[in-house]
Amino acid sequence: LFGNDYEWSVNVVQKYLNNSNTEAYVLPVVPNFTPVVDFAFVRQNCDAILLSASASTFGWWAAYLAGPAKRIYYNAIFSKPNGVENEMNAADVFPPSWISLNMPADYKLPPSV
Repeated sequence: LFGNDYEWSVNVVQKYLNNSNTEAYVLPVVPNFTPVVDFAFVRQNCDAILLSASASTFGWWAAYLAGPAKRIYYNAIFSKPNGVENEMNAADVFPPSWISLNMPADYKLPPSV
């Protein structure tokens, strides 16, 4: 997992991926790296991209620039109610090869610390 909330990412891996056959690594964001370095890192080192904050332009570009061979998943809920979700059409924003994740309404990820 690669994101700006290291503790949250560790919680997700511990809760959801510890008992799977998936190799998962949590990498902290290095504050003095430029977005270009982050994008290059994702392109070279990530086999799949999961956008938990689908309205994030940084995340969108990281996924897009990762290359067409990567599997990219995005959260179908773009924001809290009355936010940008009422203004976005997924077909206008996400390439057809990206996979939408539709979580149940009561689904909760581990809280950020």
